[in-house]
Amino acid sequence: MFSLSFLIFLFPFGNSLLNRTTLNLGFLFPKNDPILYELTGFDLSAGAVGVAMDKIKQQQLLPGYNYTYTVLYDECIESQATGMVYDLINKENVDVLFGSTCNMAAIRSAYMTNFYQTPSFLWGLVSASMFLNIGKLPNVVNINPSFTSLGYALVDVMKVFNWTKFNFIYASDRLNRCNNMYYDIIAATDAADYKTYGAQSQKASNPPLDAEFDYFINMTKASSRIIVACFDNDLWKRQFMLRMFDLGLNNNEYVFISVELKNMGWSTNVFASDTERLRFYIDTRNPPDGRDKDAEVIARRTLILDLSKENSDTDGFDKLVLNRIKLDPFYCTSCNTSGRSTASTYARYLHDSILLWANIMNTTIPKYGYDIFTQPSIFNQNCPSDLPGALGNLEFDNNCQRLPYFQLKGLDSKLAATVYFEYNFTSTRGFIRTDFVKDFANMIFENWGSTVPLDVPLCGYLGNSCPVNFFKDYLTLSIIVIFLALLIILFIISLSIYALVSIRRQKRSELLVWKIPHLKLTKPEISKDNQSQSMYSFNSGKTSNTSKNSLINKRETKKFCFLYLDNESLVGQKHSIVIDVNNEEMKLLSEMTRWGHENINKFFGICLDGNKAMSLWKYCRRGSIFEVLQTDNTMFDSFFLMSIIGDIASGIHFLHTSNIGFHGQLSSKHCLVSDRWQIKISNFSLKSINAMEKISTKDKLWLAPEALRHENNYLGSKEGDIYSFAIICSEILTKAGPWDVENRSESVEELIYLVKRGGSIPLRPNIKLAEAADINPAMITLVRDCWKENPTERPNTKQIKTLLKAFNEKGSKNLMDHVFNILEEYAQTLKDEVDDRSQELVEEQRKSDLLLSKMLPAPIAAKLKLGQIVEPEDFESVTILFSDIVQFTHLSNLCRPLQLISMVNELFTLFDNIIERSACYKIESIADGYLVVSGLPIRYETHASECAKLALNFMEGVREFRIPHLPNERVQLRIGLNSGPCVASVVGLSAPRFCLFGDTVNTASRMESHGKPGQIHLTESCHVLLTKLGGFTTEPRGEILVKGKGVMTTYFLHQQIGSTFSTTQEQPPSRIYDPDVANNNKNTNVLSNVEEYDDRASVDKKLTIQQPSRFPYHQREKKAMGMYKEYEAHVQAELSSF
Repeated sequence: MFSLSFLIFLFPFGNSLLNRTTLNLGFLFPKNDPILYELTGFDLSAGAVGVAMDKIKQQQLLPGYNYTYTVLYDECIESQATGMVYDLINKENVDVLFGSTCNMAAIRSAYMTNFYQTPSFLWGLVSASMFLNIGKLPNVVNINPSFTSLGYALVDVMKVFNWTKFNFIYASDRLNRCNNMYYDIIAATDAADYKTYGAQSQKASNPPLDAEFDYFINMTKASSRIIVACFDNDLWKRQFMLRMFDLGLNNNEYVFISVELKNMGWSTNVFASDTERLRFYIDTRNPPDGRDKDAEVIARRTLILDLSKENSDTDGFDKLVLNRIKLDPFYCTSCNTSGRSTASTYARYLHDSILLWANIMNTTIPKYGYDIFTQPSIFNQNCPSDLPGALGNLEFDNNCQRLPYFQLKGLDSKLAATVYFEYNFTSTRGFIRTDFVKDFANMIFENWGSTVPLDVPLCGYLGNSCPVNFFKDYLTLSIIVIFLALLIILFIISLSIYALVSIRRQKRSELLVWKIPHLKLTKPEISKDNQSQSMYSFNSGKTSNTSKNSLINKRETKKFCFLYLDNESLVGQKHSIVIDVNNEEMKLLSEMTRWGHENINKFFGICLDGNKAMSLWKYCRRGSIFEVLQTDNTMFDSFFLMSIIGDIASGIHFLHTSNIGFHGQLSSKHCLVSDRWQIKISNFSLKSINAMEKISTKDKLWLAPEALRHENNYLGSKEGDIYSFAIICSEILTKAGPWDVENRSESVEELIYLVKRGGSIPLRPNIKLAEAADINPAMITLVRDCWKENPTERPNTKQIKTLLKAFNEKGSKNLMDHVFNILEEYAQTLKDEVDDRSQELVEEQRKSDLLLSKMLPAPIAAKLKLGQIVEPEDFESVTILFSDIVQFTHLSNLCRPLQLISMVNELFTLFDNIIERSACYKIESIADGYLVVSGLPIRYETHASECAKLALNFMEGVREFRIPHLPNERVQLRIGLNSGPCVASVVGLSAPRFCLFGDTVNTASRMESHGKPGQIHLTESCHVLLTKLGGFTTEPRGEILVKGKGVMTTYFLHQQIGSTFSTTQEQPPSRIYDPDVANNNKNTNVLSNVEEYDDRASVDKKLTIQQPSRFPYHQREKKAMGMYKEYEAHVQAELSSF
């Protein structure tokens, strides 16, 4: 806060109309804001206070008063302004307030002074329309012109040049001056009588971005040609002008109008010399960007609407202000005015607002006395009509609102600033315009090509609406167009003639489309082993009827042949007559080729240039109803039969309503079945052909009685087709041939004669419904109505279709859906059966996988299942366990073979269960020998400890094992362990076995054979690994002589640390003979031990490589082992089959 108070003595101890001799003046200034420094900053503005007070003294406006001055710095911040106004009124007791100098802060200060009934004089950047509301702010006097008046001046500019819409862009700093201006101008355009409007608007950022300018310019190209702009920074205005230049707005269509209230016009506060200011389109930065020429191009097409008087220092006002800041009343020696030649932009406004206050005080003190300090509205009511000041001669209305002078300015061709219009406002909204030019086009718009720019270009904003005078602007092009038009007319005439000729030819060709050349027809291949004699075959293969394979093995008959036409399979009906057709019949034949009814077979035409004339029809591989009904098919249920009847009725109805009129020779042989189980009526022909064709005796079974009576000249009739339809229905309902001839006593000739004869009770087929045919009884009545003797009593096809639709209890469901449902049910049945079989197969596969996993390691089994070869694999370190039942021969002598097998099976099952809980793998077991390995095929670093734990578990399990039939006998084991390298592989193709090879295997066998009953014998290599891993108790046995190995240091494994089981515990008594026990270990040395087990060791070695055992078994034991091997062979056979 800066506060300065002092007294000015005008007349010592002079008396005035009031007892008060001191007036307190309060001021709000910005001090440190760089934006406001050159606009209303204290350093460059406060000197105007002293200059104004000097004039008050000179003019003797307030004689006899002293003055105090209080200055606070609100920086145009609303909250600070509010608080400082409160302090100035309540603490400093100011009589009048000057400020704040910005719109938003001034609004807050105005409301505060109004609350405390203190007069407020506004200057600076305060032009918002809300200060015009004298009712809300009666204490406020604003020295500034209003944005509203500026808006009405802009509307008049638009009106003069016949412009109705403009685009507005503005960019505000934190003071929001341009923002307030935009809203007040838009409000003025809405309220004015001349209707103009802002088509588009854009508020740019602070600072604005090129992208925002580009967006606005591109939007303007499509919506307007008049751009109105307000920028709180002259550099922003120049930046926008450069973007206009870059984006192509530097032409005569666009007008740029800059609206301001700065009294600056084209000038800025930057000086090129001591007296000349730089214009805003000149780059004032250092270094400059070098684009002043580009900005100048846009400046030539720019109009400025600003206050009339531009700031200049011709009267020396700026120097007075700058010098006075360091003198009374503020004596500011620290104010930064060095190097400055001009005061702030709004210093003159401050000066004139103080003069206005003094003039109002001068006129109101005599009239109102002390009330002027309690009723601030007196200031608005006693405002002078005019006031000479630093801004010139200021005029005010009755509410003390300043009446501005605006000027519309531009640059001529020599860049000289020129005033075109001047607006002298008589009220806030009323004005008098003075025109300084008469020829607008040549004077104002000289830089626009001496043409007033249009509000909407002739060709539209996007240039796509421009009227073109081809003969004036495009004479050459017009001549070319006319010439081309004549050529086109000639071409059209020629084309029309050609089209007429082509149409006639086309009609002729369409008239002969039924005529098929014989050269286009090809015959299918005939196979000797499969020849067909019938016209159609129900089971003639599964290929498509459009494929050339569909007619293979079809043999030509006397009446029919099978042909291909453009890959279509056809049936040719041979005619024994010469066919000659007239024009009417040609039209009918052409029409028949175009028929596409779903129940009419496709007619391709007639071939006349072959050996015999042939009518060509589409081939239906399922055959005719006559053939289909002869098959035993489960699909022929009631719905199927009724669907067939419905299709036949639909086809007959089509024929009866077509130009052909009727079929004439309808029979079940002419009702074909398509691939989709639709009935296709075929072999209808011209009446002239039917009249000359002979009908076979069997085909007469379908003819009506009246046809049989006049068969020599009978052409056919609709009633005759209805009779034939009834005969076909009887075939379908009974699933038998016509008239069921095979089961009748009459011959075909006799039947024909009886039908022809007629009578009171005419002969008709017996209708005995086929088995499982659930037919509506009304259907039988309909059939009988159709074959009535009197043709006129037979129903027509429309009646038949209506009745059949009523009989159909399943709605509109078609035959194909029905067949699909039957097939789906059958497929579901098959699927269920397949699922059951698959489940059985999966179960068997599971069992086989389980068996395979028992015979081979899982990784090896997986490779074999995939058919892969199992290569031999070398393992650097594994541990092998050999176990053997002590005195197995003795036990064999005590058991029957089945008992021996049962005992061995139970013992080895115990071992197998123990292995399942360990990381060991069982290689094989032969007789009483059991071979286990750890460390392969999956490598373990703890393989020695795994085998050691397994051996201890074997010993513990055997201790609890009992022989059911020998309760007093106990089984003892002898186990040997050895660690070292080995090779593993699957050997053999038939009954493959997983085998181990290497000296490590033989040494493990030696450890077992040289061990002791109930003991686990270790080699030194295995002992070293166990010692390294830890967790086991061992005992050195010392050195022993091993056959093939020499002297070896071996050990006994006793116990796993932490376990309660030990091999040194007392063994239960056994009656099994043990040589070591018998000799009491007295007369047995190392060599004798080796000799005792030598034969057994060699046997174990050969056992490992799958050679026959040489154990000296007892005869009973050999028999038992034979049975065991037979069982094992059975398991291997199961594995091989898998």
